[in-house]
Amino acid sequence: MTRGLIVKATAIAAVVAAGWAAQLPAASIGSESDIGERFSFDEAALPSLETHGRQTTRRVAEDHGNISAWLSAVGAGVALTDLDGNGVEDDYCLVDPRTDTITVAPVPGTGDRYEAFAPRVEELPYDDSAMAPIGCLPIDLDADGRMDLLTYYWGRSPVAFMARDDASGVGPAAYTELEVAREALDWATDTISAGDLDGDGDLDLVVGNYFPDESGLLAESGDASPDMQMHSSMSAAKNGGGARILLQERGEGGIDFADVTGEVLPDQARNRWTLAVGLQDLDGDALPEVYLSNDFGPDALLRNDSTTDAVAFTELKGRRSPAMPKSKVVGYDSFKGMGVDFGDLDGDGRTDMFVSNLTSRFNLVESNNAYVNDGSAEHGELTVAPFGDESDAMGLSRSGWSWDVKFGDFDNDATSELLQAAGFVQGETSRWPQLQELALSNDLISPYAELWPTFDEGDDLSGDESNRFWVKGDNGVWGDVAPVIGVDQSVPSRGFATADVDADGRLDFAVANQWGTSHVYTNTCVRCGRSLSLRLEREGTDGRATPAYGAAVTVRLADGRLLRAQVDAGNGHASVRGSDLHVGLGDLPASARVQVAVTWRDTAGVVHERELDLAPGRHTIRLDEEEQS
Repeated sequence: MTRGLIVKATAIAAVVAAGWAAQLPAASIGSESDIGERFSFDEAALPSLETHGRQTTRRVAEDHGNISAWLSAVGAGVALTDLDGNGVEDDYCLVDPRTDTITVAPVPGTGDRYEAFAPRVEELPYDDSAMAPIGCLPIDLDADGRMDLLTYYWGRSPVAFMARDDASGVGPAAYTELEVAREALDWATDTISAGDLDGDGDLDLVVGNYFPDESGLLAESGDASPDMQMHSSMSAAKNGGGARILLQERGEGGIDFADVTGEVLPDQARNRWTLAVGLQDLDGDALPEVYLSNDFGPDALLRNDSTTDAVAFTELKGRRSPAMPKSKVVGYDSFKGMGVDFGDLDGDGRTDMFVSNLTSRFNLVESNNAYVNDGSAEHGELTVAPFGDESDAMGLSRSGWSWDVKFGDFDNDATSELLQAAGFVQGETSRWPQLQELALSNDLISPYAELWPTFDEGDDLSGDESNRFWVKGDNGVWGDVAPVIGVDQSVPSRGFATADVDADGRLDFAVANQWGTSHVYTNTCVRCGRSLSLRLEREGTDGRATPAYGAAVTVRLADGRLLRAQVDAGNGHASVRGSDLHVGLGDLPASARVQVAVTWRDTAGVVHERELDLAPGRHTIRLDEEEQS
């Protein structure tokens, strides 16, 4: 063989070897029958009220009409909660872009406890021709023991439908409207998460806005605002609406929110294109850190340095090794951050983080980030992001054009599964060649919609991608079993909500679909372990019980394993899990007891710890009382 042929053969062998090395490892998760016994669900449609007729794409400003399908790609969201106070999270709040409505109703199959209704802004400024709902966050915003509905929009700032003291039952008359931003502003909000940022006992808001303020994108006629631009870069855009920090203030007139964004948000974290928000206490001080999942540029992890007198954040970045691409390191990424959630990926008892990205095969292949906690936060001050990406080794790096993610233990084996929404725009004509061309173009082009290719109704971008139901195998590698258990869908999805809607000890979920019917999946698994369902409450106003948002729980199993959970209020992209904590315990005897440690803040901002000895099952715990039920 000549020297030239040897060189060519060696080069080909190297390419083949690199290709094999790039293949994701396979998960060892058992046979189809085994999987079917562990995971099975009954599916039912989530009805939405039709008040305006149906649409299949959004109306947009005339000068952005060439990308109407792109601009119509978000807006579906779902939440599960207990609105009527019956002790079960069997109510849903659904945003359906087909009708631009918010529907509140009992989950199908849980009884006709009240009439479905659509919360609509009537007393505050609202224009159907320029505004549209995007999400709904059920939350006890004023800690009065009644669940409120925080709704958010494109075209205006959020509105809180506050539960009235004198109301009986659930319905439109049970709520009054509150302007969250003090005055109606033209925001394009894609996500909101709530938490006690400053430790004063009151809920504050992290609002994730996408397009720049005053965009005027949904104008029924005419052009968008002259200041409206698309993202200024595919990898480092800083001309978006960005995150807003709204601190709750109380006075004689009730609650109020002050926008302190300019005072407390680090410069490098501002004006991004924020799609998802995650709040999680990572260093054990009972104050939530903030993760901003941003499209078209770096995400941001903010350490919470606040006191009750002042709010402060410090951006943390991860450690980068020579072999690690920067986009797999917290704070350095250029990926399209689409969703975030917290859970235990490797079973070591620490809180890890999963971030969805755009990973469409043969199109734009970035990578999801499976950020595994390295434990550094347990040994001193949190000075760097305590995460390293293990998505390739875990088989989790590829999933399609992905959105919201939610951890949950659906077979109660003390190991969480992971739901992931997928799909962008569904149509008949693929526009991926045009999008690839746009992605490779100069950043000077991307802000101007008139220079973009056409993405209109009937066009397709990853429209046939299916949702993922990730299960960790015996070898530590995760595999997708959605097609096996029948929870994959042909309609692009945006978000998931999880809760035990029928109080049977098995975790259920709802999925919000974009331009399609949304569904609820009721868990019917036949090989489930035991579980612990905790409704954690603390004293609210006038001595009433309110959800203990931010409370952290550590469950210690007999074999020494630690299971951790926190009560969040809105983590992710546009869809919200219930506030009751669900912890799978594995195959325990009926007489078993588990040790539970709880950390929380009271209304005065004082941190408390409490040890509980509990049997498997459902428990309501009033944290500021010794009694438990």
